[in-house]
Amino acid sequence: LKKQTDFLIFAAWLATAIWRFSPQERNRLAYLEIGTAESFTQLSHLLRLPGLAVEVPEALPSTEGELEDATVDSFIAVPEVYLDLLKDVRKRPCSKCQRLPDEPAMCLLCGAIVCVGRREDCRGSDTEGQCTTHARECTAGQSLFLLPYMAQVLAVSAPDCCLWDCPYVDKNGEPNPRLKRPCLMNFRLDARRWDNLRQIFVKSAVRREIFLYNEKTGQYIPEAL
Repeated sequence: LKKQTDFLIFAAWLATAIWRFSPQERNRLAYLEIGTAESFTQLSHLLRLPGLAVEVPEALPSTEGELEDATVDSFIAVPEVYLDLLKDVRKRPCSKCQRLPDEPAMCLLCGAIVCVGRREDCRGSDTEGQCTTHARECTAGQSLFLLPYMAQVLAVSAPDCCLWDCPYVDKNGEPNPRLKRPCLMNFRLDARRWDNLRQIFVKSAVRREIFLYNEKTGQYIPEAL
């Protein structure tokens, strides 16, 4: 399957120079999971050769399990109770401008607080906000930030960004993006969601997950926060 898939990938990228692939098709091509039957099928459809997908070669053995037991202790420790997180963050200044952020972001890899967005007095560059700049400096461009005032996670794979649900949930196991519901007293850290974030980072899948989420929801952040 690998040789056949490699050939189809080469052909598909050549086709992008001739055909007008949609952004979604380019996205699928850039983030294929190589070595699976699904990737072979997707390539067949991208190349307008649906007949190839009828008989899919046997997939290569998956290596995903090799990472399942990977040590993922690179994340900082966060409070179990969401109110404790808010108390911890609200008095901490931005590590860049040393001011209290209007919208703070906590790096889950080093614990630093930075301002979200591109304030005139605190921005990474003319084109990028402090979160993206910090991600470049801290973790080679891929990082995850907790946004306590929004109850969301900012995923960064510089320069692309995306907002996900945060790992804190109410007593019914539901997240509360932008804190629209009055359930702060019951907000607790969900171990499964927390571990899922760590797995995404340790497998270097932040960029892939950003594009998959954007394609699924149609929600794009037009600038590097």
